[in-house]
Amino acid sequence: MIKNRTKWTQWEDDLARRTPVDYERNLETFEALYKHAQDMGALKKREAMEGLESVLRIARILNV
Repeated sequence: MIKNRTKWTQWEDDLARRTPVDYERNLETFEALYKHAQDMGALKKREAMEGLESVLRIARILNV
């Protein structure tokens, strides 16, 4: 159990600042999540360019 929430939050923020961004890992995570969503039927089949905007939006979110 976290007793000092402020200290924990500060530690998490410091860790995020020290850890470099791994774009390749982020892309792999995105692709796995996207495939899982497709397998679950959450994403309807569309024309190739029709869903591109939402895919790019999700990719931007994951690469922050």
